[in-house]
Amino acid sequence: MSPILQKILANRSLFSRQGAVVASWRYKNGVKIGPYYRLAYRHDGRQCSLYLGRSEELVQEVQQLLAQLQRPLRQRKAVDSLRKRVNDLLRRNQADLRAELAARGLSLRGFRIIGWQRLRQECFERQILPRLATNSLPPV
Repeated sequence: MSPILQKILANRSLFSRQGAVVASWRYKNGVKIGPYYRLAYRHDGRQCSLYLGRSEELVQEVQQLLAQLQRPLRQRKAVDSLRKRVNDLLRRNQADLRAELAARGLSLRGFRIIGWQRLRQECFERQILPRLATNSLPPV
């Protein structure tokens, strides 16, 4: 195991929250050379980096290890983001529902609709919903 992978594993708590492999190129006599890779991270508020060189195999190993260490954080952030979106949609839809219910004389308390009995009584008093007698059913 390379010393860089050992350092990442030794500082597991640091790299489980941050760290990324960065590619850079250099110019020598007007010719672009590279890429040269480094592992960029912050420690005590200062930006630090570990030189990885040009080895594609080492870069892939470091990226896989970082992805494995950072997976729980990324999943937690994704779930938190979805939860926030769902709560925003619920709040918006509840406001629309409250307005719709208020137009009909009903209200929302929690997830319960309040005012059905009063609305039903008003409808019967105004003959909006006539009471059905058993003999007034339409023929089949």
